Amino acid sequence: MTNHHQFAWTAIVAFSVLWVLTVPGCSQEWHKKYGWNSEVYFDDPDVVALCHAIEARNVAEVERLAKAGANINAIGKDNVTPLLWAFPGENEPCFRRLLELGADPNVMFDGHKIPPRGTFWRYDSVTHLSLRTTRRSYFELVFQHGGDPNLKGGALGYESPITTLVQNGSPNRKDEIARLLNLGADIHERNHAGCEPVVSAVNWFGQYDLTLWLLKNGANPCSQVKGQRRRLIHFVVREEKRARTSPEKIQEDYASLVTYLEEQGESIEAAKKELEEWGIPYE
Repeated sequence: MTNHHQFAWTAIVAFSVLWVLTVPGCSQEWHKKYGWNSEVYFDDPDVVALCHAIEARNVAEVERLAKAGANINAIGKDNVTPLLWAFPGENEPCFRRLLELGADPNVMFDGHKIPPRGTFWRYDSVTHLSLRTTRRSYFELVFQHGGDPNLKGGALGYESPITTLVQNGSPNRKDEIARLLNLGADIHERNHAGCEPVVSAVNWFGQYDLTLWLLKNGANPCSQVKGQRRRLIHFVVREEKRARTSPEKIQEDYASLVTYLEEQGESIEAAKKELEEWGIPYE
């Protein structure tokens, strides 16, 4: 699968999450519309009652039930949890309170089995959802309350949180990646294709400014794709034509990236020769 096709496919999945999970309206209406029946997902009547309180956006009842012994970390059918139950719709107060009470956002669930179809990733968690949703306050809440900055997930199960942020298009992704780094995220963690986030930033529609930012924050300027000879510089070379026809700001970002890499000992001309020797087109 080409990078372009990977982008298109993942963008469709991500968009469905961003749209479906943020539709305004009553939480109860959302759960009813998409067939989320707590009696189907949970056997414990206390947890079922907790889910009903979540659907009703009744924070006081959520807290009462939790303090009375309802398991806020119950794992039901398809690994659904009460915290996931609170994620859809406009239900931040319940979502926040569950996290404050100790709900675990890192429980992995099989998104292929949970409706609506195509909304969730196969290897997903509330932590991953917080990386992709348009409600950026959820990102802060999750990582204030135990979100794992190195938890891998995604459609193929291999995407790191940093890579997910590189791909999600958030206007605050530098600040959010910095937050993950401060929490101990590995800036070198590879994705399913063997690429570190710094390479993904170039491949993901030429985010040259973000690529340079990652380099200045610890990414490897000689980052090499696992099992291949290609390094970051080779992907930068292949962006040259697109950069030339881009708006002036993007051209400047590209030039700054090239300058930085050459200051680190890489060479655009040498990389071009290597690509030619390997039979890989770059224009």
